[in-house]
Amino acid sequence: MRNIIIVMASALIAGAAYAQPSAFVSDENTVALWNFDEGEGPITRDAGPIGIHLRYNERGDRKPDETPPKWVRGKFGKALLFNGDLRQTLWNAADSFKKFFGLKDAITFEAWVKPEDPPAPKNMGFFQNMEYSKNGFRINFSAGFNVGWQLQDGKGEVVINSKKGLPPGVWSHFACTYDGTVMRIYINGVLDTEKPINGCIIQSRSDGISIAYTGGYPFFYGAIDSIRISKIARTEFKVE
Repeated sequence: MRNIIIVMASALIAGAAYAQPSAFVSDENTVALWNFDEGEGPITRDAGPIGIHLRYNERGDRKPDETPPKWVRGKFGKALLFNGDLRQTLWNAADSFKKFFGLKDAITFEAWVKPEDPPAPKNMGFFQNMEYSKNGFRINFSAGFNVGWQLQDGKGEVVINSKKGLPPGVWSHFACTYDGTVMRIYINGVLDTEKPINGCIIQSRSDGISIAYTGGYPFFYGAIDSIRISKIARTEFKVE
């Protein structure tokens, strides 16, 4: 009997270790969710309702001797580690082209990240989904890891930057929101900065998605655990 109890306890412990919690869950307001928990292979799958799966080097220009992004231990489960190389960036998998997020006048973009210091201090691209001067959004980091939140208003980009930078080598949560009238940035669940703005156009096609790269910025250094995009401006965030 004692042996059976020990075996059952061991199985429960192993199961608990295997079934690690994800950073985010998909709810009625989620439009895209990448938890980066695959642990192997070139594709990270969208657990949201649309199914916009992403793949590194979807453009097909990676050479055989170049290293893909590395699967590593994350804040929750697995994560992908990027080293600032173009061919490590994630793009839409082919079957995800021409799908729409269905966003209108509100959005929350949130992520768990662990940025690393690049060889030389510089700005870094993180996420992009836009048609320039038309619609869409993107997120960048400054050399001090301040979050840059950018939306389109039909004429050009509207930008706000966080006052606080993310600490390198540490897992942090950040969220960028827009409720139709105000852009906001939260760092680890706390409101960092906000800016009143009207007329931003969020909707953009999914074939404009890239992770670890945005046009005109160097590539991202560091690890990404999870990204969630929502069709509402969230104000409360579970940060542990």
